[in-house]
Amino acid sequence: MASSDEPLVVRVMREYRDALEGMEAGVMDDMGRRWLQIEARLQADIGELEREMLAAQAKGQVVTVQLMWRSERYQRIKQILDEELKKYNRDFLVPTISQAQVEYGVLGVNSATAAIRASYTTKVAPWFPVINRDAVETMAGFLSNGAPLASLLKRDFPEALDGLSNALMNGIARGLGPGRLAQQMADGMGMGLDRALVIARTETNRTYREASMRQYRQSNVVRGFKRLVKKATACMACLMKDGEKFLTKDDLYDHPSGKCVAVPLVVGVADPRWTGGMEYFKALSPEEQQARMGGEKYELWKSGGFKLEELAKTSHSSEWGDAPR
Repeated sequence: MASSDEPLVVRVMREYRDALEGMEAGVMDDMGRRWLQIEARLQADIGELEREMLAAQAKGQVVTVQLMWRSERYQRIKQILDEELKKYNRDFLVPTISQAQVEYGVLGVNSATAAIRASYTTKVAPWFPVINRDAVETMAGFLSNGAPLASLLKRDFPEALDGLSNALMNGIARGLGPGRLAQQMADGMGMGLDRALVIARTETNRTYREASMRQYRQSNVVRGFKRLVKKATACMACLMKDGEKFLTKDDLYDHPSGKCVAVPLVVGVADPRWTGGMEYFKALSPEEQQARMGGEKYELWKSGGFKLEELAKTSHSSEWGDAPR
């Protein structure tokens, strides 16, 4: 929700976030196309497993998880899926995300540099050191949450296999017919892709934020920063934290797949101001407010059950770190 009367530094950060999302879309598209190749290889076996289980049901057998596990076709799917996902992660995903981290890191440094310069009202901003690409490349490999990418991605296999298996069992229980059931199974397997997408978004965005933070600290002209959220799509926690202030030594924490960015507060310049998330939410129509908050919470809020500022908490995950909740 940009406005022409917003400070230049805020508009600059919004433009860089748009560029970040454009880069992300390209990575996600590549991941999706590669995943479809795995689905294509398994399509025939998924169809055979579907027909096998439906045939057993037609003979009066109760289709159970144990029956599915004993199926040679299921074991074949399990083996192929394991092989394909190891190859997907090793040969494509880890190199793709690692390279994207470098590009996101460079964009983070560039956005921080542009934001610092845009913070000054004078034509010429004070000189400050800028992190170079070599430093970003060295830094990118150390910016994960402590777990190597390969370790995070190993869980794609059980996610995908469980999704496929659960879709089969649920589809049979619901009486889905041939074809529809196989499609549900393929969609269920996509839970592995969903997790991979979350990891890719989270680790690359983390690199962007961290590179920005390091540039702010190294500049020696930044005294802190403020959280800037994308109001149109932000969760309620982030929306209520829009404009949150941090010291330069702090990190801009975010939840998995988060899109918050940091607007610098530079020495000798007043803090930039913009319409905050809370004001933005209050200006929405009751229908929009209910859609964003959820019906039950909306009714509780309207009846005085809680204040908007009480919506935003900070949680900690051993896998993802601190996050707005």
